[in-house]
Amino acid sequence: MSLAIFAAAAVIQSADPIISFEARAVPLKEALKGLSETAEQTLTCAGVYKDEPVILSIDEKPLSEVREALALTFGGKWVREGRGLSLHTDNKIDRQENATAFQQRTKDLQAARTDWLEKNEQQGWSAQAASSVVQAEYERRQKMVDQIKGNLPAGGNAVPTLTMLGGNTPSPAKTALRALVQKLSIQDLASIQPGQRVVFSDKPTLKQKSLPIGAVAIGPEFVRYHNAFAAAVAGLGGGGQIDGVNVLGSMDFSTKPVARAGKILAAVQRPATNPSALTISLKIAGPDGLIIGSADMMLLPPPEDFQKALLPKIDGLAEGVVKLTDIGQQVISALAQGGSLPSTGSSNRMVMRTGGATVRLLNTDMPEAKGVPAGLRAMMSRPDRSEPLSWYVADAMIQTAQHRGVSLCALLPDDAFVEFAERLAQGDLALSQVPAIAAKSGAHISEGQGWLLASAPQHKQARTQRVDRPALGALLGVLDRQGYVRLHKAAEYAAVAPLKPSIDKALTALFSEPLGEMIFSQDDTRQWLAFYAAMPKNGLDASEDGLTFNAAAVSGYARQAAEDVLYSRPTPLILPGQQQMAMMISMSIGGEDGPPAPAKPSIYDEPTERFPTGLPNRGQIKMSAQIDDALFARSLTSRRGKFMTAEAMGMMQGMSKNNPNMRRGGATLTRPDMRFQDAASAQISINFDFEGGGPSTTLEDGWTTGSSAVYDYAGIPAGFAKAAEEAAARMQSFNFGSPGSIRPPQ
Repeated sequence: MSLAIFAAAAVIQSADPIISFEARAVPLKEALKGLSETAEQTLTCAGVYKDEPVILSIDEKPLSEVREALALTFGGKWVREGRGLSLHTDNKIDRQENATAFQQRTKDLQAARTDWLEKNEQQGWSAQAASSVVQAEYERRQKMVDQIKGNLPAGGNAVPTLTMLGGNTPSPAKTALRALVQKLSIQDLASIQPGQRVVFSDKPTLKQKSLPIGAVAIGPEFVRYHNAFAAAVAGLGGGGQIDGVNVLGSMDFSTKPVARAGKILAAVQRPATNPSALTISLKIAGPDGLIIGSADMMLLPPPEDFQKALLPKIDGLAEGVVKLTDIGQQVISALAQGGSLPSTGSSNRMVMRTGGATVRLLNTDMPEAKGVPAGLRAMMSRPDRSEPLSWYVADAMIQTAQHRGVSLCALLPDDAFVEFAERLAQGDLALSQVPAIAAKSGAHISEGQGWLLASAPQHKQARTQRVDRPALGALLGVLDRQGYVRLHKAAEYAAVAPLKPSIDKALTALFSEPLGEMIFSQDDTRQWLAFYAAMPKNGLDASEDGLTFNAAAVSGYARQAAEDVLYSRPTPLILPGQQQMAMMISMSIGGEDGPPAPAKPSIYDEPTERFPTGLPNRGQIKMSAQIDDALFARSLTSRRGKFMTAEAMGMMQGMSKNNPNMRRGGATLTRPDMRFQDAASAQISINFDFEGGGPSTTLEDGWTTGSSAVYDYAGIPAGFAKAAEEAAARMQSFNFGSPGSIRPPQ
């Protein structure tokens, strides 16, 4: 070899050195620092990438291949800066990803609509069919109301109003909704972004879109079906009224015939926490603006068949299993014992209003926490210092790459934390199944040319949905120290946390059940808390006086948050089939004639009807807090517990008498080893008052402590205990049953 050739070869070797390197889910900035030292070249990244947790397992690969793998995994491009290279975002890739995602959403929605239409056949509404449906529903309601009235305290004048959601009861509005779903453009539906809400109308305002021309015809057809239904209701004894008790549901027995439809609204929303789903809510008003028909549905793409993908694919290699490090094994054990894995239990939500108080109950049938060792708990409470994806997800990914004899570059979504935990909690995980588990969490997996790559299908969206580790750490640190979270801390986290919880949901279950109920199991709660956090902080604390702001002075993020609260109302509760039921029981004070008739909903309650051009400048935003007495109940051996108002405690005890699913939850309140700390429940009311009237909403959003008194059950204050006993007495003999089946009209 000549000297010139030798010198050229040396330059090439120094420009593209062969390296080996490993990183267990560390921030990209740290991984690039280690790669720079190994390769003796300066590698950096743009700010949007610096904290992204990358997993690397590189076995004798040229640096150029490593850079290419990183660019593919992160959806970026390398740009020369000074004497080194820096990884930056690539706008071209972002545009390509958006186009690909739109095409996939269009395909998924087309399949989901076809599936839904096949399962919801066209319903006819002849006089005979309408009469059959109305009679069956009337008898079902009469039976349930008789049971409830029989359980009321003797001599009392409290009369229930029962609202049921769910079930498959046919109605004219559901028939109209089916016709609407056929007419809406798949392209229009696919263009709706996660968290966005779009309202279609036959008479649109500036904040609405026009219904498709063919969909306008559903108005006259609905009126014909509605009038057949109204005639059947008129044929019932008492005009459908049940012994002075108002029963509300999907079928309105106080309906009357109408000559025409006044306005049609269809609100379509893509939930932020489930961007693959769409909810469609149809409202049809009469000439007077009152709602005469409403129906809701959810479109979900068919689930992917991951079971096939999870079957072992040995490809001639000896099968192996994932070997967890000590930390990984401890975390999996703690998660399984803490009952935080979503697949290990089921939950039912119930909202009850008694005596003017609103109580939310979330009964989660999960195993009780066994406690987490202090050292592990401290580590888990600082995800900004100890990356959760490094605990056992990195074990699985690195060992899989080494087993296959390839190098690895992986940037997994936060959902991988839960997906791998669920699978590892069941026992050994085969290395051949690891790529499928990663794919199930939302990652795109590719293998070839000696590399195993894992990244998000949409890089930009994945970055925005990543849980903010420092913010989550601040919240968990508070929980670890004091066992509860104050309102402002929850609001601070809600303002920065993306609406796709997975790591935060799993970890906070080990620290505080109330936090999970308050924030992570209710999509709308974060929205309200984020709005609270956006308001000016000049003395804005939970107080009975409340604070009022001039809307014109609210700008920037706070104004956007206000519009989000107004226009992106919480997604309707959709309960597919008859597997679940939610109900609200209002105990109203009434005379001999029963409680007053409920107010008829109006089309003008729709925010885009009330504020057709956007959030007005003239008006007020008022926030006030109602403080209720509460107790923080916990066992002697755990910091976990529940904040309980007297109503909530009494109702849980009452329901535990005859409901197996509630028995464990109710019994824990009176165990000898339980202790209670005096506390206060803060209920924040946010009211928008523009031009003389506006929507109002109430959020049960936070907890503040009262005194530091701690006592056992026998020492609970007499007033609190009496209120709990009265609530328990009202609930002891309730039997909620299940929705009955009603044959749809043929």
